Amino acid sequence: MYDLLDEAKKFKSASIIEEIKESKNANEISEKLEIYRELLSMDEYIDCLSHYARWAAFDKAERILINSLRDPNSYIRYSGTTSLAYVDGEGSVTVRISFGARNGFGGMGKDSAVGYVFFRITPTGELIWDDISVF
Repeated sequence: MYDLLDEAKKFKSASIIEEIKESKNANEISEKLEIYRELLSMDEYIDCLSHYARWAAFDKAERILINSLRDPNSYIRYSGTTSLAYVDGEGSVTVRISFGARNGFGGMGKDSAVGYVFFRITPTGELIWDDISVF
């Protein structure tokens, strides 16, 4: 028998997942996950949590990069990309950042950096950061 309520729930969770995955801002994703957690199945929540991990990893790697610069206040991000690999609760994010910063001679230099961020997501939906290997 066709269950209209089940169909409505599927549509609702699909639109929530789409809304979460459109964002590339870790703070925004985190807020949405907190609001919508009860409306998602555990598998859907974990899927969205891996998307959050992708952009949170970018933020973590960028902070490490900035803090390693001679003049952190001169940092300019030209571009940045991520790629996510996630299987069976274990994931890694590769972060690539093209940036500019003031060098030791006072001039602005252009450079790029790559970082790897490793994480796990437990079956109960807990995100655990394992290791960060940056640049």
